[in-house]
Amino acid sequence: MAPVADALDRAARQLGATRPQVCVAWVLPACALSGAEPPEHVNDNLAGTRLKLPPGVPEMLDAASAELRGVGTSR
Repeated sequence: MAPVADALDRAARQLGATRPQVCVAWVLPACALSGAEPPEHVNDNLAGTRLKLPPGVPEMLDAASAELRGVGTSR
């Protein structure tokens, strides 16, 4: 999980965003979001919907999470 967290932190620093905002912007094209309860989580999720990830950032995050998703591993 550390490679994913590191990649999220790098992207957040690059974009001047929070880790949750980058998470939302990264997964938004592929899913629906639910479950935010505290107002600060809702605010971060909403901000993430407006965050545009520049070229290279989604690929960096995908590569960092590939092992967790079972991509490129034999089962």
